[in-house]
Amino acid sequence: MKIIIFSNSYWNITNLRRELINSLIRDSHKLVLIYDKKKDNDLFDIDCAHYNINLPNKLFSFTKTFGLLIKLYRILKNERPDIVINFTIQPIILSSLVSIFLNFRFMNVFTGLGSIFIKNNYQTKIIMLVYKFISVFCTFTVFQNKKDQSFFLSHKLVKKNFHVIYGSGVNTKKFNKMPLNKNIDFFTFIFVGRIIKDKGILDYIDSANLVTKKNDKIKFMIVGDFDYDNPTSISKQHFLSKIESNKNIQFIGYKSNIKEFIGKAHCVVLPSYREGLPMSLLEASAIGRPIIATNVPGCNDVVIDNKSGYLVNVRDKIDLSNKMLKIAALSYSHLNQMAEFNRLRAEKLFSIDKINLCYKDLIYENI
Repeated sequence: MKIIIFSNSYWNITNLRRELINSLIRDSHKLVLIYDKKKDNDLFDIDCAHYNINLPNKLFSFTKTFGLLIKLYRILKNERPDIVINFTIQPIILSSLVSIFLNFRFMNVFTGLGSIFIKNNYQTKIIMLVYKFISVFCTFTVFQNKKDQSFFLSHKLVKKNFHVIYGSGVNTKKFNKMPLNKNIDFFTFIFVGRIIKDKGILDYIDSANLVTKKNDKIKFMIVGDFDYDNPTSISKQHFLSKIESNKNIQFIGYKSNIKEFIGKAHCVVLPSYREGLPMSLLEASAIGRPIIATNVPGCNDVVIDNKSGYLVNVRDKIDLSNKMLKIAALSYSHLNQMAEFNRLRAEKLFSIDKINLCYKDLIYENI
């Protein structure tokens, strides 16, 4: 069986889909990957056919979008897959239209509704109208949390063949349980994610400043890279100007060995405005770290308030800073209870073996 997997970035393919891809290859299926790779010096190390295409920064750039549809048409017609699996909104819209034209089976995986749906403007209405058409032909639609599924159902964007699979899964062997640092006199928070507004990074910084005024022993790490193609991107200059006045904030930048940095922290914080099912929180759960996250879809599927850590109001710097101070004041044994709870939850619900089995079952059932 030939399977095409199409995602919006090289990073997404190699970091979030690798184990699913390798599992399908081990099952003797032929895989073809389509992605957008920004850095030419990144070596592709997955043993299968692949295409690097340039996705437009704006989905509604007619000239670029039309050219991309032609390119996708040629790729899909040449490869003639048994099924196309699309991850993220641009591949979902573009590849679905081409697959409908060529009469190919396709599965769409919404990894989060993202900025387009948060803003709820005319672009949102266009996307919703287009997907209402696509859903008539879609073989199967996958959501990463129940709130996103409910949104689609309430807006009649999907009527049949849909399912929730909790995220991309986390390798609980690679991200094994790590002991919590017993030195809680110098409490350390960590934010892991892209440096964009919708991840709540500016709220994290503002809240850190409020916390520092009350307790200057608390430290704050930021691990992540800038994403200038995102509609809510933040310039490096603006970001650095926001953190320069607080010596307790350490900007580390992008790191591939994220486990090492989460292991150094006492608590992971993600004040995101909306998620599918955030990988940073799955990794934090697997390692065994308390979590503070916003009470929004995706985040509240991972975090159970008062057991995993704390949920906070979205865009509420006061609430976030208060919860930071509250968790930093907990005893080591209480923090460790949260850590153990999260580890067990990761093993039970989010392990990559279970998640990949769900995807494979859906694929085999719909060919």
